[in-house]
Amino acid sequence: MTDVVIIGAGGAAREASWVLREDNGLVTKWNLLGFIDENPALQGLYFAKSRCLETFTGWRGILARTFRCFAPSETPRYESTLSRRLRNLG
Repeated sequence: MTDVVIIGAGGAAREASWVLREDNGLVTKWNLLGFIDENPALQGLYFAKSRCLETFTGWRGILARTFRCFAPSETPRYESTLSRRLRNLG
């Protein structure tokens, strides 16, 4: 089973969490740890049965674990901005 963190907690991210759950089917492949979103007001809230764990700047604590990171985006512009911000965080 692979641990996964989804970057963002918007519509595309929630849909991605649904896809991961559906893909698990009879054999669990994905362990969705939760979402990481830039809005601190979302931290601790649940979306699509998964918790918003951290903000972007606080996510380094999660890096102590090995996991896959999934960042769905609804627009190429946001995807580019998100990619740059995550690279800057390390």
